[in-house]
Amino acid sequence: MDSMLAKALRYAPRTSERERLFILAEEAHYRGRIREFRRIGEELLQKYPTFVDFYERMGGYYYFRREYDRALPYYRTWGELSNYSLRALTNLIHMFEYLGEADSAQYYFKKHRNSTLMRHLLVFLRAECISDKERLIKHFSQRDVRWPKIQIYLGRTDL
Repeated sequence: MDSMLAKALRYAPRTSERERLFILAEEAHYRGRIREFRRIGEELLQKYPTFVDFYERMGGYYYFRREYDRALPYYRTWGELSNYSLRALTNLIHMFEYLGEADSAQYYFKKHRNSTLMRHLLVFLRAECISDKERLIKHFSQRDVRWPKIQIYLGRTDL
């Protein structure tokens, strides 16, 4: 990481203000200067309110600190700006689960059920939340779905 960060810092003066702020925020986070990371991050999002990647980054920061209520607004905005990408939607649903807001999690499950991939993911997430591996085995063995992560989770190679 040090060599990548050093390279990014050398590049920062020649890049856009948005990228420079992003690099400086990453450096502050990496070096453990958390107040500086949050300050730069908030400045970055204030100046560039559609910078999707940093909403994910700020949400992730609070998520790993288990401050789910503080992560949620960042994940919500990330979802909206990314048109609810699969990764953003998954994180948003998990936030609601961690906060005990099952109704909100269900709302997003139902709202974004339109794709085949999403339907499979929803079954996976629902079963994961209640540790219902048998339901997962039944669902994925009846379909032509080959997801290594699911196979590893289930401890199965015949799916």
